[in-house]
Amino acid sequence: MADRRVTLVEVFDSDLDELLAMKLRSFSSRLAEIYAAVQIAYLSGNDEGLRGLIDSVCRDLALEESQRNLLETVVRARYQLRTRQIDVGTFRKLEAFIEEFGEWKGEIYFILANRATAEKCYDLALIYSERSWKSLEKQGARKKAVRALMNHLAAESCLHPQKHYLSDLYFVYREAKKTGDRTSIGTTLLNLSREYQKLGAYSTALKYVNRAVATLAKNAGNLAFYYALAHRCHLFCQLGAFADARGDAEVVLCSRFPEAHAAIEVLTADYPELLPNRSATPLLGNPAEARTFTWNERRSEKKAVKLTKLEQKVLELLSEKPRSKVDLIEHLYGTRLERSVTENRLNNLLARIRKRFPGLVIHAEGKYRMKEEAYFRTDVA
Repeated sequence: MADRRVTLVEVFDSDLDELLAMKLRSFSSRLAEIYAAVQIAYLSGNDEGLRGLIDSVCRDLALEESQRNLLETVVRARYQLRTRQIDVGTFRKLEAFIEEFGEWKGEIYFILANRATAEKCYDLALIYSERSWKSLEKQGARKKAVRALMNHLAAESCLHPQKHYLSDLYFVYREAKKTGDRTSIGTTLLNLSREYQKLGAYSTALKYVNRAVATLAKNAGNLAFYYALAHRCHLFCQLGAFADARGDAEVVLCSRFPEAHAAIEVLTADYPELLPNRSATPLLGNPAEARTFTWNERRSEKKAVKLTKLEQKVLELLSEKPRSKVDLIEHLYGTRLERSVTENRLNNLLARIRKRFPGLVIHAEGKYRMKEEAYFRTDVA
C-alpha cells in the first residue's frame, strides 16, 4: 500500500530528523513539499539554501500566485531571522496573510514570536507565542505547540530573569514528553540545567544537560544541540574540567550557527585556558549581534556558590511537585534513622536553603513547594 502523503500541518509539526525522512515520501501539495525544504534549510542553519529557495519559490508555476506570495514572504522572514537582517515590512506583510491563510496562523505567529525575541521585544513575543501555541494545538500540531509554549516561557523569563522557573519548566517537560518531540524534550532539559546552574546546583545541572545532549544528539545538526554542548562546556569550565569543556567547544565551533560560536566566545573571554591556542574571536558572525539573552546574561554573571548534594536534591524534588515532610525525609534520608533525627536534619537543610534563597521554598496545605510565583499552574501531583 502506498505511503500516506505528508500534509502541511505535519511539516509544521516535524523536527529536522523527521523532515529529512520526508524526502523519501510524497506530499499532499506542492506548498507542503517546498515548505519542508524551507524548514530543513532553516533548522540546519543553511542560510544560502534559504536564499536560493526565495528565488525558486518566485519561479515555481506549480503554485498559485497567492501561495507564491505567501511562501516567498515566509522564506524571506526565515532568511532574515537566520541572518539577523530584519526588515519590518516583511513581517508586516507576513502578519497580513493570517486571515487569508488560516492553516498558516499558528506557524506565522511562531515566526512573528521569533522575530520579536530576536529584537528583544519580549512582551510582544509573549503575545505571539501564546497565539501560536493555541492555534497549533487546535490544528493538532502538538509538538510545534509545545515549542511555542516553551518560547512563551522563555520570553517571560527574559522579562523577569530574577524569578525562578523550575516548576514551569517541569510542566513544559511533561507536556513535551507526551508528544515525544526530541527537540522540545532536549531543550527543556537544557533550560532546567541552566536554572539549576544559576542556583549553584552544578551536579544536578550537569545531570540534566547530559540528558539534553543525549536527546538532542539524535537530531544532531540543529541549533538546540549546539546550545546544549555550549552550556555543558560552561558547566565543565565552572567545575574545572577543561579537557571535557574543550571537547564540547571544538564540536560547537564546527557548526554553521553564529549564535553557537558567540556562546564559545563568551566562555573563552572568561576562561582563556579553554582554547589557549585559538583566537577568542569565533569563526562565524559578529558575537555582539549573535549572542542570545542567556549568553549576554552570562557575561556579567557571578558564579553561584555551589550547593551541597542534599541541597541540590531537595530543590530537584520540590521542582518536580509539592511534597510532604514524610516524602522528603524518605527521599533524602531513607527510613533507617529515627524520625526525630531525620526531621531535625530536614529542618536544618530547609533553613539553609531559605537563608540562601529567601521565599523560594514555602510550606502550604501540608506540603513543601516552590514559591507560588510559577507562570503556569504546575502544582498538580
